[in-house]
Amino acid sequence: MNKKFKVVFLGCPKNLVDTEHLIGELLEKGFEYSKKGRYVFIQTCAFIKSAIDESYDVISRYVDKKKKGEIDFIGIGGCISLRLGKKIKKDFPEIDLVFHNVDKSSILPDSPRFFLTKGYIYVKISEGCDEKCSFCTIPDIRGKLRSREMEDILQEIRFLLKLGFKEIVLISQSTGQYGKDLYGRPYFKRLLRRIDSIKGDYWIRIMYMHPADIDDELLDIIESSDKIINYMDIPIQHFSAKILKNMRRRGGRKKVLEVIEKIRERFGDNFYIRSELIVGFPGEDEKDFKELIEKLKEYKINRMAIFKYSKEKGTESFNLKEPGAKIIEERFKEVGKLAGRIMRESQKNLIGKKLKVLICEENANFYKGRSEFDAPEVDFEVVIKKNRRLDIPNFYPLKIKNIKRNLDIEGELW
Repeated sequence: MNKKFKVVFLGCPKNLVDTEHLIGELLEKGFEYSKKGRYVFIQTCAFIKSAIDESYDVISRYVDKKKKGEIDFIGIGGCISLRLGKKIKKDFPEIDLVFHNVDKSSILPDSPRFFLTKGYIYVKISEGCDEKCSFCTIPDIRGKLRSREMEDILQEIRFLLKLGFKEIVLISQSTGQYGKDLYGRPYFKRLLRRIDSIKGDYWIRIMYMHPADIDDELLDIIESSDKIINYMDIPIQHFSAKILKNMRRRGGRKKVLEVIEKIRERFGDNFYIRSELIVGFPGEDEKDFKELIEKLKEYKINRMAIFKYSKEKGTESFNLKEPGAKIIEERFKEVGKLAGRIMRESQKNLIGKKLKVLICEENANFYKGRSEFDAPEVDFEVVIKKNRRLDIPNFYPLKIKNIKRNLDIEGELW
């Protein structure tokens, strides 16, 4: 068999891991990976309506290619196949296969893994989620929390480090709840200590930590480690007590404020928080929105992704009345402008500082990498002029010289 295939990837790092396993499985079966492959597998996202719309647009484009005879086969996987099931085939009869990389009982696909990233690598420690957030479709799509055995995770990380990866990015739907299903209570801090004890020169990055799972013990572990970097993705969602209660966010406003204040008190400006925020949630009035704005100005979250509330079938908030499309759009733009100013300020504060950077790629004139304050794919990059040969991937000391218009960093080695 010499059938060439390509994979179109949409969605989050969890889906990327599944995509890497999909490629590994197809290679094992004798397929050949090629950008010009006539067998097309589309890994979709379906978290919110806009993600479904994007997936449908991509599928439509490849259906047109198939009709024109440019490709021979279309396979659809990822979250849209889990969320919509047979409806995909009904909407697109030209699709040849609808498949599930991970069903609601598994954690990782049972197949080899083909790595699509350089320098950094995502390690999925669990699948699914037991949170009861009133707006979220993930528990319905991905199922309940299912954690990997700790030794399995440690064995994988040791293997990845031997392959030369320099940054281990820990991911799941709710990272801090790791192990609760296996051990009767969350074991993430124990897992983190075990990972930190593995010898080597590498970074550990923590993504998707619910505020309610962050405590002094976790911050102690981070502060005492030379591998766990001073960065965390903490989905805050909002600052209003009323809205957070309506969202059914565990810990509520009290925990959100407590966590940010503890991090700022302990680490000062030497810890970057990334967060996700929703504007226009049902019941959000001017007072709630004003509080969101004021707290963002006060706490200056370093990295932000802003979302408009998306009304999703099957969620508890679906039947609640939101502020209205015009108001949501106005608030989205206002928060977006503020977020842009705050992130630019965070970047400018780095000018003149000396940082350790991970160089992951190069072109004819530049090397590119990231500091510990920027996660792969979602944050900003470091750009260095190519005036001497550097090993890739590897760490180098960098002095920050300038911030580009797109907020990427320009620096020089020292």
